[in-house]
Amino acid sequence: MTSGRVTVTVGGYPLVSIRSDEKELDVEVSGLKEAGLSLSKVVKLQELDKGPLLGPLSVPSRLSGMGWRLTLYEKGERLVTLGRGTSRLTGHIGMNPLKLKKLVEALG
Repeated sequence: MTSGRVTVTVGGYPLVSIRSDEKELDVEVSGLKEAGLSLSKVVKLQELDKGPLLGPLSVPSRLSGMGWRLTLYEKGERLVTLGRGTSRLTGHIGMNPLKLKKLVEALG
């Protein structure tokens, strides 16, 4: 998709929204649950030759390098942002530590 905007909803819940002009991808956990999916099954973080810990850390860095941002929401509340616009010092991952519990629940 080179330009435009698309939003996929399931049962009235937004699942994913892509805004290619802004290079942003938003995923709503409630939409995943409504679709019968779990975040841990959808997000398959690859293990590169660097091992199981460094492989997943390359995903946010690659997103940032391509100029894309992925944001995960739970009922409209931002849980975590990966890629563009986040600090290189945090591995291009931005999140509020107070939202960690909700993120862990979303992964379960």
